[in-house]
Amino acid sequence: MEISRMKRVEKALNAVEVVKYESGTLIEGYVDAELNDGTAISWLLDVSWTSDSWTIEASLEMSSAKGQETIQKLPTQHIRDCGSLREKLIQVVHQLLTLGLADLT
Repeated sequence: MEISRMKRVEKALNAVEVVKYESGTLIEGYVDAELNDGTAISWLLDVSWTSDSWTIEASLEMSSAKGQETIQKLPTQHIRDCGSLREKLIQVVHQLLTLGLADLT
């Protein structure tokens, strides 16, 4: 909601989905902000798991007529203890959502 109220943002969309691919199942979360100059900024979060650990990947991406580029990628997190997953996930989401906000005001 905060992102959709920023000066440069035309509209914002967000979702969290569980998606099954041939390579496995992922929890995918995103916030997409369409900017008034025609570009789009996306905060992307992927959570996957194996029998050994959970993996959290997060990045800030920009899409324009020139294509898509990664603006910043947070370090990949590997969590072996399911009890630590919630805390680490909250931490990563907070870090992710603070990326790029200063450029949207």
